[in-house]
Amino acid sequence: MSSHNRNPTGKNQHSAPKKDDPDILNAIMRYHKDGVASPSQMVSLLQAELGKSLSESSIKRRRLDLGVHSARSGIQKRLLSYQDKTQIVLNQLEKDPSNGQGLSNIKNHIAHDQGIHLLRDDISHIMHTHDPEGFRACEPGAKKIPRTARNPVGIHERWAGDGHDKLYKIGFPIWAVVDNASAKWLNGWVVPSNQMGDIIVYLFLCLVLEYKGIPLQFSTDCGSETTQLYGLVNALREIFFSDCDIAVVRAYEYLRSIHNVAIERSWLRLRVDFGDNAVIEYQKGPPFVNFDAEDPLHLQLSQWLWYRSEPVGI
Repeated sequence: MSSHNRNPTGKNQHSAPKKDDPDILNAIMRYHKDGVASPSQMVSLLQAELGKSLSESSIKRRRLDLGVHSARSGIQKRLLSYQDKTQIVLNQLEKDPSNGQGLSNIKNHIAHDQGIHLLRDDISHIMHTHDPEGFRACEPGAKKIPRTARNPVGIHERWAGDGHDKLYKIGFPIWAVVDNASAKWLNGWVVPSNQMGDIIVYLFLCLVLEYKGIPLQFSTDCGSETTQLYGLVNALREIFFSDCDIAVVRAYEYLRSIHNVAIERSWLRLRVDFGDNAVIEYQKGPPFVNFDAEDPLHLQLSQWLWYRSEPVGI
């Protein structure tokens, strides 16, 4: 028999992460607020992001230590009565005076803002009971627009730009560009006007400098403010990518707004999460503070204050 000791320390188990590992605890809390409830999914995320391996039972124990629970857990059911759940949902609905956030949005915001997971059926019942107008406003019988599947070529191959006018009425016109493949905001700007060609061209060039290149294709709607941009994008393609045939892949593509999906979907998120409610809250103020919309100083001061107190930028 060999006298060599292959385990001189006497430890017979692998090295497991410490119970109070701050990276793991912070990650679990972040996953919880992002709406992740499955321990197995958290195990996969921890392994992929931090390279740390935990069992599902370890995830459950750490969630107990953090005081967070899934919507279906017995502890959650014992801790929260139906009245408690109702109040949680109503508190979230108060943050949406425009009634623009649907069931999924409310559920996600409750998880993110309050760290509480509620069953979708419970939220639906509470919303139908206390906010039936919000559901009727969805107009389920509205005309459906036929859509086709998106076929993104790759990241930074196509960009989509557009102006957002929903905040124009309170003095915050926006113009932004997103990546078509990932729908990631590349940049967005609050500008004096998003309907002036010079401004749009300048912002596009700022983006080209920021990312050190131009996309294979750029798309917008057919607004008159894009005329200069159309010429610029085509000229840049001819200069720097002369081997790429414009007849095969157009450098600039005009689309109807309903078909410029990447940017329009991003505007929807901005409008539902912030825009509609910002307009309502802004318009509540003038009657109570002697605001004179015809006075340039009043208007400029209100915009200056709001720009610094609200996340108007993207």
